[in-house]
Amino acid sequence: MPRKKIIQVPIDIELLEELDGLAVAKGVSRSQLIRESCERYARAEREAEMDAAYVEGYRKHPESDEWGTLGAALLAAKLEEEDA
Repeated sequence: MPRKKIIQVPIDIELLEELDGLAVAKGVSRSQLIRESCERYARAEREAEMDAAYVEGYRKHPESDEWGTLGAALLAAKLEEEDA
């Protein structure tokens, strides 16, 4: 079981009321809604970092024309197989 720590976070009343409404609509506790929201945010940030690293890698080491042509040919062949 993951370790947990209780934290206190100041939050605007309007946002808290909106979160409470969302929690009720989803049928979950406020804590669960906030936890899931934080997890989604952290996952989105990690994915954005990986995307940026991927783009930076191609910027530093661009694909050669030969690899691009080969990739396009392989994709076309695969699509033909799926259509058959």
